[in-house]
Amino acid sequence: MNQKNSWLIILAAGFGVVAIFLWYLDSLEKNDQTPSALSIASDTNRVGSQSMSQTHSVSSVNVESPVPVTNAASGPEIRVKHQASNFTPEEKAEFLSNFERKYRPAIQKWCTAYEGHVPFSPDEITPKEFAERVGIDSSYGEYIFVVNGITLGVQDKKGVARVDYLNAPKQTRKMAMVPNGDDVPITTSPVQREEVMKMIQADGGGQFDPSEIRLIPTGLSGALNGGVIVSVGGDPNNSASWKFDMVFGPDDKLAYYLRGI
Repeated sequence: MNQKNSWLIILAAGFGVVAIFLWYLDSLEKNDQTPSALSIASDTNRVGSQSMSQTHSVSSVNVESPVPVTNAASGPEIRVKHQASNFTPEEKAEFLSNFERKYRPAIQKWCTAYEGHVPFSPDEITPKEFAERVGIDSSYGEYIFVVNGITLGVQDKKGVARVDYLNAPKQTRKMAMVPNGDDVPITTSPVQREEVMKMIQADGGGQFDPSEIRLIPTGLSGALNGGVIVSVGGDPNNSASWKFDMVFGPDDKLAYYLRGI
């Protein structure tokens, strides 16, 4: 297989991953029954001294109803998705405690690692932006926040929290669009390989050989001209093996981030 075909396979695999998460984001936006305010904020007096006394409405966060999963053998309903608005008082109290102890520090650490490349301030992520939790039990949970239309996922696995997902749909949707042909594809990258190496190391991802950090201009295959697709580690032809999968927009801000296992 020649080099050109190899790059085409890499691009197709990367877009496949992006398409899956765009489908998930679209599913969040299709339900118009949006909780007008995160009721967690209204219960702060019962939780303790939190800095949430001002209760604002969640900014147009559309989330779908929890999806029940049925065990065919025994029949009990297992809920995988849990809307913030459906949390019990005990669940709200536990979330607020975990947010201050684990999720807020994890978000701040991640924003520091990618400083200058995050499309929002870490201070913008508060309990009011929390939309839903994905998970079956306390051993694993994915906490979904939405701020200014951008989705941020915080993984809580066995008590350890870290940011593992970001999607800015206004940017990533352009990757699936055909360029109109008016602009010449920009082949320069808004971030350099050395910068990516430093960011990943600060993110706790360890060290990678420069050859393991692959950069492909987004303008070669979609309408997001001037950005760059970054895949790190793993088999270049198997996106499921990548340790990091990122897209930086032409403004050098992260448009997409997925941390592998």
